Amino acid sequence: MIELKGFDHVAINVSDIERSKRFFMEVLGLTYAFELHPKHVYLWCGENMLALVQPEKPQKLSSGAKETIGGVNHISFRISDNQFDPIVQHLQRAQVTVEKGPTIRPEEGSRSFYFLDPDGHRLEVTAWTKVPGTKEPSPQPSP
Repeated sequence: MIELKGFDHVAINVSDIERSKRFFMEVLGLTYAFELHPKHVYLWCGENMLALVQPEKPQKLSSGAKETIGGVNHISFRISDNQFDPIVQHLQRAQVTVEKGPTIRPEEGSRSFYFLDPDGHRLEVTAWTKVPGTKEPSPQPSP
């Protein structure tokens, strides 16, 4: 049986590596990890990484992907519930393009806020008040 330990990184294509690096570091607080070369940069997000890739030319999403369903729908960053309101206010002050929210889903125990990065990738911050998939209260990490 395969035992996955989680995600190592998610890689997204960007049109301007420096602009995207500034956005994810200054607006979302990710930290620099390393770069494979100037157009391929990794940023830390907790124990995982986000890779920003500026391709030399437009790329297909993947071989065999259908045009209407290929690609990433959104990337969600988990935050503690007690940080939800301050983070949403921070994002609004940073004048991100808001897609939806704040959205409260009491039945599943979550709060979400959707917004766009400079290249139009849909991003989300999610706070859980319950352990996902249960009725148990979610332990709240220290801020």
